[in-house]
Amino acid sequence: MPAGDPPHEDRRPSADAEARERLRLRRGHRVGLLLGLTGLLLAAMLLPELPNVRYAARYRGLAQPIFCEDGVLDVAFIGTSRMAWGVDAHEVAASYRDLTGEDVSIVDLSRVGPTEIVFEALLDELLENRRVRLVIVEFNAARLSDKYWSFITKVGNVLGGRDLYRQIDRIPKRMPVEQIGYFLSVRLRFLEAALGGLWLGCDDALGGRGVYDETQSLTKKPEFEDLVRQAKKVRGKAFPSDRLLSPQNHLSVGVAEKLAAKARQHDVEILFVNFNNMFVDQVSESAKRRFRRHMGAELATWPAAIDKTLKSEYLYMDKHHLDQYGAKLVAPWFAEKISQYLHYER
Repeated sequence: MPAGDPPHEDRRPSADAEARERLRLRRGHRVGLLLGLTGLLLAAMLLPELPNVRYAARYRGLAQPIFCEDGVLDVAFIGTSRMAWGVDAHEVAASYRDLTGEDVSIVDLSRVGPTEIVFEALLDELLENRRVRLVIVEFNAARLSDKYWSFITKVGNVLGGRDLYRQIDRIPKRMPVEQIGYFLSVRLRFLEAALGGLWLGCDDALGGRGVYDETQSLTKKPEFEDLVRQAKKVRGKAFPSDRLLSPQNHLSVGVAEKLAAKARQHDVEILFVNFNNMFVDQVSESAKRRFRRHMGAELATWPAAIDKTLKSEYLYMDKHHLDQYGAKLVAPWFAEKISQYLHYER
């Protein structure tokens, strides 16, 4: 051993401690890096799905006065992914300006993913925070025939006068496991509101409450299965299709009734728009008249010429959703419908 060097056994405890510390730091760095990458991945997955952030990113100039000021909103869009991608608020506003020479304030509350069950909560949220003149709502169960309506009446009478829509409404929606999903949904909405407000530099008054989509689990409820069994016993040859007993059709109609009534209660104009997919024809005029009689509101479709162009030029991302060029094509039609309602003298 060279002179002046400490004994080997004297260096070892210190060296071991340093090695353990270096190992701990390396592990900590790896864990931190892993958590950071996981956070970035989650953000990349979630941010495009958060409608307030998506809306603010695409239309910041329009979103700033809508979310940050207290003026009256002219138009609010409420719908699923079909409307989220089929409505370009910037193009609609520009078309409205070209048509009328006036500016129009538009808020797009369409949400990617959920079904019509969330529409009522979104409208409540909107009317609670802002004054709005016109609400445009997506409606996609318009092909319910006269045979369907007569069957619903027949089944209700046989089952003791029960209204199938009301029966479904009374089915308990949330099981214990679903409560967890509801809790996470609420937390996500608060995150969405915070991110939307942070992006715009103001408080986002439209994003604070949570909305839980109950449609997916409804068919699994024993109460719903029992209702379907009873209905099928009396269907006979008058029943067009098992599919018509799906909760989606009932919820579409039931939610539309509630939205129309809520709009009338708040003195707000409401317009329903049918977003058909590329393989389905437009809703017939008789179906539109039947809808108006039943709901007391208009169900609109863009003209056949526009529909033909959308399909012939394949202006769709997929069979259900318009692409950006399709949204641009229908924007002048939306502007015209908005003008009809905003300039209508009651």
